[in-house]
Amino acid sequence: MQPTEPAAPAVAPSLTMAERPGQRSFEEGMTAVANCRHGLGTMTWAKRTDMKRGRSMVEGSASLGFPMAVAYCQCFGWNGMKKNRKKAFDMCVKIEQETNGYHWAQNMVGGCYRCGHGTDQDHTKAVEWYTKSSEQKNSLAMCWLGVCYKSGQGCDQNDTKAVEWYEKSAQLGYSAAMFNLGNCYKEGDGVTKDLNQAREWYTKAAAQGFAGAQTQLDRLIFFDMFVNIEQETNGYHWAQFFLGKCYRYGHGTDQDYTKAFEWFTKSSEQGNCTAMKFLGLCYCGGIGCDENGPKGIEWLEKSAQLGNSGAMLSLHLVYCGEKGCDVVPVNWGKSREWEEKWKRQTGRIYIDD
Repeated sequence: MQPTEPAAPAVAPSLTMAERPGQRSFEEGMTAVANCRHGLGTMTWAKRTDMKRGRSMVEGSASLGFPMAVAYCQCFGWNGMKKNRKKAFDMCVKIEQETNGYHWAQNMVGGCYRCGHGTDQDHTKAVEWYTKSSEQKNSLAMCWLGVCYKSGQGCDQNDTKAVEWYEKSAQLGYSAAMFNLGNCYKEGDGVTKDLNQAREWYTKAAAQGFAGAQTQLDRLIFFDMFVNIEQETNGYHWAQFFLGKCYRYGHGTDQDYTKAFEWFTKSSEQGNCTAMKFLGLCYCGGIGCDENGPKGIEWLEKSAQLGNSGAMLSLHLVYCGEKGCDVVPVNWGKSREWEEKWKRQTGRIYIDD
């Protein structure tokens, strides 16, 4: 998927710090680095080429002596520096004071308090510093402030405020905020659930190569595809199975166990052994239907007899009581029997963690 226009700058120009050698390179580099990181607190690398470019710009800025770039490199051990987070934290505090509130310094001080880098971990102070930086339109700080409100760390949990800050950050082009905003619209957290809005924000995040956005987008799109395929083929069993799975887990549509059960039933009646396994587990757990142990076992055994290894493992777990299925009495003999069949089928060993 190709973006129709270049992404907007992630951060508005600094209003509190006069232009200095290396500053523009640092801010553009940080924008690239930020857009390569995963939202909601998990910093998973997304676009390695952009990350490399962003790091190169930050290191180049540090080589020119720009204080914030030096502090950032000191914190993460970039540009040949030995990692020293205490020194980096102290540098950021000093820079913030000497510049009368440079927003990137405020953001990094907030990050240090959030993670306990170079100082004691303090989520309340993290929120305070993210707020200061956000008020100067630093999109990374805005997104992290949204994360804090979403999780309730350092502040009262407030989904509405989380959405507010995600949206402000996303409007400045920060892809992690776009992804987080898509999640909020998908789940109805802090906003009215709106799958069209979720698609829109996932699409924008995916256009910037954000990890996870395309997966979420595919789930929303695939539901519509399965509906069309099932109708056009007059009931293709695999389309029916995947519709059941979408309803079971809320992928691309509202979670609805009753509809999941209905679609698994339709697919199973056409001989789809994977659907049979899911249908059996629905009966065993009362998912979308009344609990019925014998029917659950019946469908699981039909699936297993057609070679579905997942059904074999499920029968082993149901019979030994690990599936939490109270309507099926524990039967260690049958449990061992199905475990052995599963081992022969897969060549694997089940280990209970």
